[in-house]
Amino acid sequence: MGDKLFFKQVREFDDLASKLILTSAKNGFFNINGNNSSIGVRGSDEKIVFEAIKKAGEDYTYKPTFVDPSCGQGIPLVLSAKMGYDTYGSDIENGIVKITNKLILNLEKKNVIPKGNIKKIIQGDLLDLKTYNSLGVDFSDVDIFYNYTFRSIQKHFFHLFSDSAKQGAKLIHIPGYKKIKRNSLLDLMDNIELFYEHPENIYQIYTKK
Repeated sequence: MGDKLFFKQVREFDDLASKLILTSAKNGFFNINGNNSSIGVRGSDEKIVFEAIKKAGEDYTYKPTFVDPSCGQGIPLVLSAKMGYDTYGSDIENGIVKITNKLILNLEKKNVIPKGNIKKIIQGDLLDLKTYNSLGVDFSDVDIFYNYTFRSIQKHFFHLFSDSAKQGAKLIHIPGYKKIKRNSLLDLMDNIELFYEHPENIYQIYTKK
């Protein structure tokens, strides 16, 4: 499958997932924290997210483990699976998890992504280490984390990554911090360094030293 067709199908998947999630929320099936208009926005264009995930995994000599612990409808999971990574996801809202699992199964049936690369998607708190145990992967064994959520939660996850991730693990941060904020965080956590920064600051990739 060519890249053009793949990204077209990813956008169709994104649109459908967003509509189903918004409809379910409006019908009271579950609650959405934050502004509903932000649902489905993954921080940037799918191609940029694809680039970030690929960049984070380029120096591994084995199939890396990728986790998006606030996966929403799962666009980064789909992109990670397309690259052949062992992919896991979680979200705080169980209703979203059910929709995402159903739609991803449909993508696998259509051969948009390889079957079996997305290992598990569950309901869970991204700041609770038990969530990762429930996924079947220890936090300290994960190679790449994807961090796109509210700024206040991103900061807490940054600390969790500093405390519990393994040496060499990567953290994709979308959207990127401004230089002053980025440097202040790195000063607080001297075991993390910048691995790569998008020229327009759309995303940053950090690594655990």
